[in-house]
Amino acid sequence: MLLGSFVQAEGKKKALDIGTGTGVLSLMQAQKNNELNITAIEIDSAACQDAQFNFSQSPFPNQIKLIEGDFLKIDFQEKFDVIYSNPPYYQNALKSENTSTNLAKHVGELSPNLLCEKVATLLAIKGQLWLIWPFDKRENFIQSAADNGLFLEQEIQLEGKPEQPVRSIFCFSKNKIEKPQKRNFAIRNSNNQYSIEYIELTEQYHDRKL
Repeated sequence: MLLGSFVQAEGKKKALDIGTGTGVLSLMQAQKNNELNITAIEIDSAACQDAQFNFSQSPFPNQIKLIEGDFLKIDFQEKFDVIYSNPPYYQNALKSENTSTNLAKHVGELSPNLLCEKVATLLAIKGQLWLIWPFDKRENFIQSAADNGLFLEQEIQLEGKPEQPVRSIFCFSKNKIEKPQKRNFAIRNSNNQYSIEYIELTEQYHDRKL
C-alpha cells in the first residue's frame, strides 16, 4: 500500500511492474493516471490468474497489459518512464512448502544486482525506479544500484512505530544527486493506531475508513 502510494506515476506515459502479484501496485498507478500504459510482469501462474481477474474487474482494464514470465528472460522493446517493484528479498531463509510463496518472497535468481542491471537498460533517461527493501539491507541494495548506474533520489524509511524502521522505499534514477531526499514515515503511532500521515497518504485506495 505504501509503495504504491509513493510511486510518482503522474505525468508518465509508460510503466513497468516487476512481479505484479495480484496487481495491486499497477491498479494504484492506473488510478492516479488514466493515460499511463502499464506492463505488468508475473512469473507465477496462480498469481497471474488473480491479477488478470483483478485487472478485468477494475475501471482500468485497457491500461494494463499482463505478461506471464521471468522478468530476466523477457526481451522488452521499449523504455519505461517509471518502473516499480515489490521484489523478493529473503536470502538464506527457511523456505515455505508453497512454491508461489517462495517465488514471491525469496531472492532466487532475481538478485539485486541482476534486477538493477536489467532495469538500467529499460529505464528512460528521465525515468525512475521505485521499490521497497528491508531496512537492515538497504546499503547493499543502494550499492548494487549504483554499480549499475542507478542513483538514489529519495529514500523513505518506513517505521512500524516511531523510531523503529523496518523497510525503506527507494526512488532511483540515472541522474547522480549529491544529496538524495530522505525522510522517516511512521505507519503507526505509539498507541498502535494508524498514524495521521499514513491515513492521509493511503485513504484514496481504501474502500472504508481506517
